Amino acid sequence: MTLTRLLLLAFLCPLTALSQGTSSISTAGQTVIKDKDYLGNPQHVENIYQPVTTALPFWRDEAIKRGYDLPLPFGGVISWMHMDQGLIVDNLKVDGAQLESVGLANASSVDNVISGRLDAWIFPFLNVYGVLGYTSGTMKAQVTIKDTMLDIDETIAFETDYDGITYGGGLTIAGGYKSFFAMIDSNATRSELNTGTNAIQTLTVTPRVGLLFDSTGYGTGTLWIGAMYINVDQTLTAALPANLGTLNADLSGKQAWNGLLGGSWELNKRYSFQAEVGGLGDRKQFMLSSMIRF
Repeated sequence: MTLTRLLLLAFLCPLTALSQGTSSISTAGQTVIKDKDYLGNPQHVENIYQPVTTALPFWRDEAIKRGYDLPLPFGGVISWMHMDQGLIVDNLKVDGAQLESVGLANASSVDNVISGRLDAWIFPFLNVYGVLGYTSGTMKAQVTIKDTMLDIDETIAFETDYDGITYGGGLTIAGGYKSFFAMIDSNATRSELNTGTNAIQTLTVTPRVGLLFDSTGYGTGTLWIGAMYINVDQTLTAALPANLGTLNADLSGKQAWNGLLGGSWELNKRYSFQAEVGGLGDRKQFMLSSMIRF
């Protein structure tokens, strides 16, 4: 073993690995690790679920020798997330008719994402994954059009529905000490929607900290708090009424960060469930997911 690996193991082996659940896409979860001080009575149940391979994670044997019970290396997650948020409008312009004034106000969106994810623990502290999902939603706004020559002064309620495929990938770094854990997840996704506009590209970063506890024979759980950062690159293209032209605008979330509160329940090393709510700001969200590991 090289000196670099020895130094890395000395630093990382006191950390414990944690599985994660879903994204705009969001992720969250936990796994059982030996010699951890759970809140409640520690359970000692014979592990009947064996990994499909011992090739991953790397440094697996060293971590096990130090007393850590690692999660099964591969996982699959099915999740649903609902999100409601206000939008900021930038670079508004109209192609076609020359209008004196066009405004877009009170913009908001409601989205639902159903996604599947496959992941693998590459190191005891590092998980990587790919996601594929279906996004549907509605965007609403107030469009104000003014033009003296055309004798127009109107405010129109604008609404458009959209749906399409979302895909991407990400990674999670996780660790813990006794009954405490921390993790940070980051993923990048791209949504190809049926609106004919440019694809939506989203970067999400989600740190979480929490506690683990044991139910004495009925599984283990986690509770956590966290925050979610979302950076969205989205362009809106929509036809104005009465053939007045085509509206183009850049859209982004009104608030980059929002708070999170969530928890998970692990029936055993193979099956677990997660739930998470987001708020404390303009963006509101709710997520449910289930995980299987092998």
